[in-house]
Amino acid sequence: MKFHRPLLPALLAAAFLILLLTIPRNSIAAVSFTKFKTYSNAETGLRFDYPDDYVLKELLTPDGGLINVLVGVKHGKRPRWLLDVSVVDSADYPSSMYGGERSSVSPRQFALEEAMRHCTADGPDGGVSCEEVIRSEDFKTDRSLAGFVIFLKEISTHIDENGVEDRQEDTRGPVYAFDISHGPSIKLIMAEPAFWSIESPLELETVRAIIGTFRIGQPQ
Repeated sequence: MKFHRPLLPALLAAAFLILLLTIPRNSIAAVSFTKFKTYSNAETGLRFDYPDDYVLKELLTPDGGLINVLVGVKHGKRPRWLLDVSVVDSADYPSSMYGGERSSVSPRQFALEEAMRHCTADGPDGGVSCEEVIRSEDFKTDRSLAGFVIFLKEISTHIDENGVEDRQEDTRGPVYAFDISHGPSIKLIMAEPAFWSIESPLELETVRAIIGTFRIGQPQ
């Protein structure tokens, strides 16, 4: 179900932007945690560490395939999710999306398209969309896992009770993508901080530290 995501308060968004701009691009995480748990998935080979006081939820297909991993903090009866990790496969999309030839699409291009698709959210009083890539760069996690980091131009619209539309533009990102393809299709692990749920720069940096521990073992 698509929904309209509430916007971050202006001051919090500004703080996150300042934080992102002051972190060196070649350093994915500026904090670390000593007490942690390790998540692993045999199908994809994905492994990463997360603080032992955080919570994790794994969403699987009926036959056990990985869909999503959510990582967050305890927040009353329902966790507040801070990181969304998903697995996407070009084989799950019709070939018409690629002009009839999946083989002509690179993993980076598929990652850019998937990041823009994941951005889209509609609701009765507005929506969010990303139709432009600001930039994409190569990077490596602290565990030497190579991937892409993506920043998008996000457009948010909201219609008030008088039918007046408010339109705002912002930068969405970073969105991380890892190519784990082993066959004819493109298979990616996508990871995105849940900026609409993160409440402090420390939480954001903890999420970055978690992504910094991403590594791929031998899938089963």
